[in-house]
Order: sequence, then structure tokens, then C-alpha cells
Amino acid sequence: MLTVASYAWEVCMSDAFPLHLALANLGMAHKLVGLETDKDRKATKSRIAQKKAEVIYEAFAEATVDLAGPASAWQALPRSWKKKDARRLLLELLFCEPFAPYEVKVKDSHRREALQAM
Repeated sequence: MLTVASYAWEVCMSDAFPLHLALANLGMAHKLVGLETDKDRKATKSRIAQKKAEVIYEAFAEATVDLAGPASAWQALPRSWKKKDARRLLLELLFCEPFAPYEVKVKDSHRREALQAM
């Protein structure tokens, strides 16, 4: 029987999933920066996304060596997914905060649009 805990463990332990989640989360942050209309919030979100990109690229240096900032994050994700893997990633993105550990305001409509872009 697959419990929530064992399912979460299986998802987290697949080799590429942590990298894919980090890149998808960064791609969402980049999309949300583009959707922001307030000049000051946009600048703040952009700085956070850039810092997040630096941390991700350092953590996954070998896998992300050819990437150049938040805008290229989604380009590094696989183009075709198994349904269950795509569903897993989308579920994780539904509950993550793209600008964590910072708390910034994100409109629900912008979040939905970024998720749909996924």
C-alpha cells in the first residue's frame, strides 16, 4: 500500500526530481516577475529570482552549467513527461512559494497563469 509518506519519499528520491522542481519553481518565479505590474515589486521579485538562480546553479552545478539565469530555467526541463511525473511536479508547484524564503505578494491570477505556462 502506498501511503502519503512513502509516496512523498518516492517522489523526492527520484534522481532528477529535485533539480526539476528547483528549475520549475525558478521558472515560475521568472514568469511571475514578468506578470508583475508594480515597478517596485517587480524589481524586488527580479532580485529574489536572480538570487534563487545563483543558489540553484551552485547546488546543481554540473547539471545547470549551461544555463544563464531565471529566464532559462524552464528551457532545461524535459520536453516530454510521463503523466505521473508531470502530475507530481505540478502538485509540488501548487504548494510551493516561488519567492521563498521571502514573502512577497503574488496575485492569484498571476499564480494560475504561471502554473498554466508549466
